[in-house]
Amino acid sequence: MNRRDEIQSLLDSGVENGVSCGLSLSVVVESERVQFEKKYFSGYCHKYQRDKAVDEKTVFDLASLTKPLVTTLLVANLVENKILTMNTAVSTLFQDIDMSRETADIELWQLLSHCSGLPAHRPYYVKLLGVPKQLRADWLLKTLLKEPLQYRSGTKHIYSDLGYLLLGQIVERCSGKSLDAYFKEKIAEPLGLSEQLFFIPDDQDKADRSYAYTEICPWSHSWLCGKVDDDNCRALGGVAGHAGLFGTVEGVTRLCSTLGAVWGGRDCSKMISGRMLKKLMTRVEGSTWCYGFDSPSAEASSAGKYFSPRSVGHLGFTGTSFWMDLERGISVVLLTNRVHPSRMNDKIRAFRPAIHNLVMNKVLDSIR
Repeated sequence: MNRRDEIQSLLDSGVENGVSCGLSLSVVVESERVQFEKKYFSGYCHKYQRDKAVDEKTVFDLASLTKPLVTTLLVANLVENKILTMNTAVSTLFQDIDMSRETADIELWQLLSHCSGLPAHRPYYVKLLGVPKQLRADWLLKTLLKEPLQYRSGTKHIYSDLGYLLLGQIVERCSGKSLDAYFKEKIAEPLGLSEQLFFIPDDQDKADRSYAYTEICPWSHSWLCGKVDDDNCRALGGVAGHAGLFGTVEGVTRLCSTLGAVWGGRDCSKMISGRMLKKLMTRVEGSTWCYGFDSPSAEASSAGKYFSPRSVGHLGFTGTSFWMDLERGISVVLLTNRVHPSRMNDKIRAFRPAIHNLVMNKVLDSIR
C-alpha cells in the first residue's frame, strides 16, 4: 500500500468524470502479518457549492447499508435472546392484524435472505403522504401483510425493500422500542459510534454536521441534506428497516472491523456472538445472498475480481458500499452521494469494481 497516489488519483478522476461529486474511501487490513488503515477523500458535499470538501467528518446517507448493519444485527440480537428464532413465522408475530395466508407463512430467515416472495419495491410514499404521520407505520404494516407475493416463499431470491420494511416493524414490535433507539442502545452506544452512525428522525432537529447532499425531494422541492433520500423511508419519518441510517466512513469502517473481529474470534462482542455472525454470513443455497449480507457473484461483481469467495458486503442506492474479505481480514468501505444531483447517474457501476480491483491489488501485494 505504498503507492497511495494511484488510489487517490482514481478517486479524483471519479469526481472529475462525474461518478459522484464526493467520495470517501477506507481500507483496513487486520491480517495475522499486517495491520493498517488508510482513508482517502475527494470532492465536495454539493456539486454546485464548493465550500465543504468531503473529509473524515462528512456524513453520508448510507441507504441500504441499513439492512445488514442495523436491521439484520438487531434481528440477530433478538434471536440470540430467544425472543425470535430464524424460523419464526410472520403469523405468530402479528396475530392481531389480518393478513394473507401466504404472507402469514413467511419465516424470518426468508425475509433476511430475500426469498420471502415479497416484491422488490412499491412506491408506498404516494399514499403514505395522505395518511396522518402518527398513523403511517400502522398503515404500512397492514399493507405489507396483505401484499400479494410474487413467488412462493423460499423458491427464488429477489432483493426486496419490502422484506426489510417488514423486518423493521418486527424489530420494533419485539423490542418494544423504535428501530433507531434500539440500534443506538444495542450497537452504536456500546461500540462508541453514536456520533458516527445514526438515524435522523424528522421529528428531531438534525445536528450541525457536514452532510453530503443527495436529490431534490419531489414533494418539498428542496435539496435533501440530512434527510433520508429513500422516498418510502422519508414518508415514514426517516426511520425504517431498509434505509435511513446515516454515517461517516469512520463509523462504517469501525462497525465492519468489529464484525470482522467477531467473525474471526478476535472479539467477544455483546452485540452478537461469533456463531450467530457466521450463520448470517453464510450463503443461502442457490443464491449469492447470505442473511442480510450479500457475497461476491462469480462474474461482474461490484466487489471486483480479487475479493475471496469468503467475503460479504452490501450496496446502497445512494452510492455507498462495504466489502469484507473475512479470511484475509480486509475491509473496504466506499461512501459516495452519486445520486446528487440525479439518481439517473449510474457511473458508480463501473467505478466500484475498478476501485476495488486497484485497492485489492495493492493490499494483496503488501500482505504476501
